[in-house]
Amino acid sequence: MFVPDAKAELILSNPAGGLIVVETAVLQTLHKYRQLHHRQSEQGGVFVGEVRSPHIIITHVSEPGPYDRASRFGFVRKKQHHQTMVDQLWRTSGGYLTYLGEWHTHPESNPLPSATDLSSWHKGLSHTRPSIVAIIGQNTDWWGYCENGCCEALKSESL
Repeated sequence: MFVPDAKAELILSNPAGGLIVVETAVLQTLHKYRQLHHRQSEQGGVFVGEVRSPHIIITHVSEPGPYDRASRFGFVRKKQHHQTMVDQLWRTSGGYLTYLGEWHTHPESNPLPSATDLSSWHKGLSHTRPSIVAIIGQNTDWWGYCENGCCEALKSESL
């Protein structure tokens, strides 16, 4: 669990021996969608950034789109809106910026992945390269590293 600081980037230990850096603007965007009131639905999107093996830098995040399906305890991301952003960043960066993973919110103070989350990640994320996932809670965030169908919680790195 990570208590977010909206004024600083987040630095996590990468199980591959590097760092995962989440830029400040990305964190600020994610935290706009915290489910602080009982009427707010889950929201989500994808991460885009660069891989400088073994390091990963998350530089962009897609925000919820008009065709996503959201409820208090569920979120289904519809591909078109998010894929358009990924494709545009890929093209304009000459292939430097790429899809890195996904995020969504949970209506709880200190979120953990649900069985639905774990199943969805196992089915939907690449099994050939690592993906970064995050669950944005009301007070803390959960960050994970998924590879070969398995996800593990990430640890904060103090620099």
